[in-house]
Amino acid sequence: MADTTAATGPLPAKDFGMLVNLAGAALAICGRSDQALQLLSTGIDAARQGGDLTTFGYLSVLRSHTAIDVGKLMEAEADGQTAMEIYQERPEERPLAAAVLVDALVACGETVAAQGVLTSLGPRNTPAVELVDLPLLPPRQSPTPSPAAPSGRRARRPDRLR
Repeated sequence: MADTTAATGPLPAKDFGMLVNLAGAALAICGRSDQALQLLSTGIDAARQGGDLTTFGYLSVLRSHTAIDVGKLMEAEADGQTAMEIYQERPEERPLAAAVLVDALVACGETVAAQGVLTSLGPRNTPAVELVDLPLLPPRQSPTPSPAAPSGRRARRPDRLR
């Protein structure tokens, strides 16, 4: 039988940024994105006050992503820019900051600026694709039933567990 002692009790508060990340994600998944944004803002303020630049940058990335999801594009762009500035001297972190900034810029229709962000990463970190000005896709529809397999049984979808 597996030892489950590590799974009991409160979460250790060793990684403040990760706790804010997980709690914010849980709120957003439950449809409480405004509360998630509020929590992320509180986390960013605490990181700023504590001088924790790494957590400040990471939570800015998360708040940008969450803001995009609720249509707060100017806030998302500002947080993406902040993260890019924080990670200016940390090239291993810049692609994550660039990703949310590019998402915000594309959502605003600023594809040229988004391409500029990707180009600023340099050739090692720039995807081998170019942005094109495409209309946003409509929300996904519920999946259609899979067609019958030749044997008469329904074909198993590859993304489903057995």
